[in-house]
Parts: sequence; structure tokens; C-alpha cells
Amino acid sequence: MPLDYKLDHEFDQEQNFPLSRRLADMAAQEEIAALVQFAFFRPHLAGLLRACVETQVDLLMLKGAALAETVYPRPSLRRFGDLDVLVREADAARARTLLESLGYIADSMQWEELVRGRDCQANFFYHTDRGSVVVELHTKLINNDLFFGQVHVDDQGLWERAQPVRLAGADAWVLGLEDQILHLCLHLAGHYLAAPQSLRDIAQICSVSRVDWPLFIRLAQQAGATTACFAGLFAAARLLGTPVPPAVLDALAPRVRRRRLEQIAGERAADSIGDITAVQTEHLRFPLLWLLLGSSQARGRAVWHIIFPSRHWLITHYYFDRFDQSDQSEVSNRARWDPSHSRLTIRNAPHYALTFLSLYGVHWASLLRRGMSTLRR
Repeated sequence: MPLDYKLDHEFDQEQNFPLSRRLADMAAQEEIAALVQFAFFRPHLAGLLRACVETQVDLLMLKGAALAETVYPRPSLRRFGDLDVLVREADAARARTLLESLGYIADSMQWEELVRGRDCQANFFYHTDRGSVVVELHTKLINNDLFFGQVHVDDQGLWERAQPVRLAGADAWVLGLEDQILHLCLHLAGHYLAAPQSLRDIAQICSVSRVDWPLFIRLAQQAGATTACFAGLFAAARLLGTPVPPAVLDALAPRVRRRRLEQIAGERAADSIGDITAVQTEHLRFPLLWLLLGSSQARGRAVWHIIFPSRHWLITHYYFDRFDQSDQSEVSNRARWDPSHSRLTIRNAPHYALTFLSLYGVHWASLLRRGMSTLRR
């Protein structure tokens, strides 16, 4: 039975009209909400872009703000909740000065991590009566530090292939088409395939644009991200019908355990479409990570990070109210345990234990040093 026929002839028990009409109404309401959100962000985006031109700070727009007006028919079809921007690592300090001149407040802890090379992202906040604007300042395309030793994107090439566009009525620059898909695949991998909007973005780009697939394959190979790109494109093709040539998937596929990766990627992505937290497939995160990380060195680094996560990682994942809206200043950097954030499994136990330690401002390294000093005595 065709889906449209079934929807037209099945009735909502509460509203007493066809489900197709109810779904259409829900889609219309969602688009209206997205349009209101876009109208809120538009002047802030325009102000940022114009300030970059005036101060000669090179900046590339990423993700939602870059895609809503370039690959989607209407901006209201691509909802986004922050402004993702990419700057050269050498320009990070100038970008911070620019943002602060516009009234944005830096997350000092994230900025410190970025300066020390432990992270490649720092958030900036601007509060208004209508809500807060968050600018995510990136110096690399990687959004998960577990991939730092695995993925090496050609940063200079990104800028050489960048394309000029108009966003929010101002001049802007965005990633080249193939670099955008690469970034979305890396973003998916960083979220263990639980990023349904990135799947939709890949599907939209591939549907309305002519992708230079040989170039994309070459970029993925040079970055050491073929497995991550395979997983993202496979999930988009399997779940959303994205027109990805089979030869492209074959060129990106890992030499071993391809079927296992396809199974996990499909399950994780499908679960996230129904529930963005993908709780039902949370147990697949570590097996997926193991398949995405190709080298023994990268796997060893990931295991160390999982057993002994950094204080910054703990705060990011377990403390949700790090920014005080009332006085626009950062609150204490101590983490807070929240049992509803993730199921308490053996894999998560070290995280919770270290979170408890961080409540008292004690880092595991200091405990280890004290223990070693006691043994020497």
C-alpha cells in the first residue's frame, strides 16, 4: 500500500483527520519556528560578517548558517541554533578581539584549551532580551579530539577552495562543495553517527549540486578520513536515499570489517533520526569508534582518553549550566554529576568516578602524584 494512500486514509484518533494533514501541519509549524529563529540570527550574522571585512579577519562560515541560504530552497528549511565559523589558527587571537568588540563573551576555559592546543573550538556568547547568540569559533574541522591523531585536513587547501557567497545580505565565504561534505562526514563521526541534521545536509548537497567525487575521494584520502567519510555517506545513502555512486563508497570503504561498519553506522544513524540522543544504540559508540580509528596509535590514544578524560571533557559533558545567564559571567568550572545524561555502564564508570573527584576540585593526576610520593616514602 503506498505511503501517501495510507496516510490519507488513516485517521488521528485525537484530532479525527488524516495523518498526512497532521504531518503537513507539523511541518508547517516547524518551518515557521525555523524562520523565526533565522530572523533572530540574521542581524547578528550580518554584523559579524561585515566586521570581518572591515578588520580583514578571514572567516569561513560552517554548517547551518552557511547551508541555509546556499543549498536549501528556503532558509527556513535549515534550522540552526548557533553560528559556526572557521578561522586560521594564527588568526584565532584576532578573531577573539573582533568578537569581544561586538559584545561577545568568551568561554575562558575553552579558550585556554584552544590556546594550549588541547582543543580546536571555543564558544563566545552574546546575550539579548530575545535570547543568546553563540558563536562556535573553530580552528580545525575536527569536532572530537579522539580524532586529532587520526585526521589531518589540509587547512591551506580549505581556504584555496573556499567559495564567495552572500549570507544575511553580507559578503561571506564558505567551504568548497567537496570540503563541506568532508566536514559533515567528520562531524557525523565526531558524534558517533548520531547527528541527523548532518545526514540531511549531505543528502541536500548531493541532491542539488554536482559533486566532484574524484576530488572528494582524494581529499578524504589525504586527510586520513576515508572510513569516516564512508560511514557518513553510507548512512545518508541507506536512510535518506542520497545519490552516492557505489564506486565512491567502494573507494572509501575499509579493507576489513566493512559489513560490520555498515551495520553499526546504519543502526546508529537510524536511531538518531527517531531520537537525537540515540540512547537505544549507545552501546555501539565504542565499537563504532574502534572501526573509525584505523591506526593502533589512534586507538591507544582514544582508550587513554576514555579511561582518563580531561577535566575540560568532564565539564563539557556533565555540567550543563556553565554559563550564568543573569550576570553574563562564567560560573564555577566544577563538574556536576547527572545520572540521566548517560546510562551507568562499565564503559562510563571511570567518567563518573572522575566526575565525583572533580566536584572537590581534585584531578586524577594530582591523586596519582600523591600516591607515588607515598609509595616512595
